[in-house]
Amino acid sequence: MSVCIVSMITAAAALFADYNSAFNQLWFNGLGLKLNKLYCPLYIIAWLKQYLCRRKAYINMKNTSSSIFNLSKGVPQGSCIGPVLFIVYHHDILEALSTIHWKHLFADDLATLIAPSSALTPKEMMKSLRRQLARILRSLINYSITWKQPINFNKTYWTLFNRQVNPKVSTIKCEGRKVKHLNQIKHLGTILDTKLSFQAHIDYIKSKI
Repeated sequence: MSVCIVSMITAAAALFADYNSAFNQLWFNGLGLKLNKLYCPLYIIAWLKQYLCRRKAYINMKNTSSSIFNLSKGVPQGSCIGPVLFIVYHHDILEALSTIHWKHLFADDLATLIAPSSALTPKEMMKSLRRQLARILRSLINYSITWKQPINFNKTYWTLFNRQVNPKVSTIKCEGRKVKHLNQIKHLGTILDTKLSFQAHIDYIKSKI
């Protein structure tokens, strides 16, 4: 993994992806395939299959209940093993983004960072960033379709890090999907602003004291 540094003469773009009901969407058959690929012992796979597939549910609405049905996806809410299975299930998502400068997956929070060559003009940098962001989105969309983990585009954003005057930014579009640009974003509890001054985060912490 290479290191991406935002200097005074270049820029970097970050994409923060969010998944729809991430833990509730985990596909059992897909999990089995990935565990096999990781050479997980068959008896553990069989145990997990029994543990996950034997769960039942029903829907109750205004005192009317549906018939009981078997669950085909999702991990038990509040369980210790749920987050572990989710991480195992998505262990290969970073491989699908192998050309990215920096990528980080923490539970269901995915962040990627890209930076163009500092030899480019500001206009060329933005063109390069938009092209690379579209490529990342295309890879994530393909991954989400294959492994039945839909992306929540209403909560997926991108931001531009630039220590000089911010160039004109816009919404990124890919295969009919739109990703909105934000000047600052909260990621894993830290507020990131476009100039990486962390002033917004400092102000937030001060307001809590």
